[in-house]
Amino acid sequence: MEIYQSEQEQVEALRKWWRENGVAVIGGIALGLGLAFAVWAWRDYHKNQAVQASAEYEQLLGDVRRGAAQEALERSGRIMSKYSGTPYAVFAALANAKLALDQSDNGAARKHLEWALSHASEPAIKQLARLRLARVMLDQDAAEEALKLIHNAEVGGFRADYDVVLGDIHFDLNHVDQARSAYQKALGALPAGSEQVTLIQMKLDDLGMASSLAPAQP
Repeated sequence: MEIYQSEQEQVEALRKWWRENGVAVIGGIALGLGLAFAVWAWRDYHKNQAVQASAEYEQLLGDVRRGAAQEALERSGRIMSKYSGTPYAVFAALANAKLALDQSDNGAARKHLEWALSHASEPAIKQLARLRLARVMLDQDAAEEALKLIHNAEVGGFRADYDVVLGDIHFDLNHVDQARSAYQKALGALPAGSEQVTLIQMKLDDLGMASSLAPAQP
């Protein structure tokens, strides 16, 4: 009987607690389910965005391949606008910059590369955008800005490319020793047989370094 009374007391206590807190519990469950559904919906939205952006980007590549520059520019702008939260928007900005350079519009190319650099999340894409932006800045006679942009920047797998651009920047600024050092580092970072070796060697020739880097004669 004592056990029964104890169980009854527990049941009554539970009923009392439920009367006082049941609404809050149900609300909490509903809120939790609502948040879960919101997360699922958000994931579905982003998945759909990525799929649509991917399809648009494939068409953009087709526009580029067939030389439809105007269509490519319009499509890349649309991708950047509608799908700015996807990696394809950054790819579109890089493509837009290339199209602008093909039309000798360095100003537009710089704008698109700056957009790509600020929106890219993947380190390798940021490194590529920064590298191309530095080249455009150099073409715009903005060597000091270009130097500031890539000085001590993370370069990832673009070590040789960054060193070449750094050498070009120092050469433009008449920093002969720094240019020489950068070109030599670029040569050291390149794999054997790279096509870039000849071009970098020519740059070193302009600095009067050809004889010191030539292989010893047997």
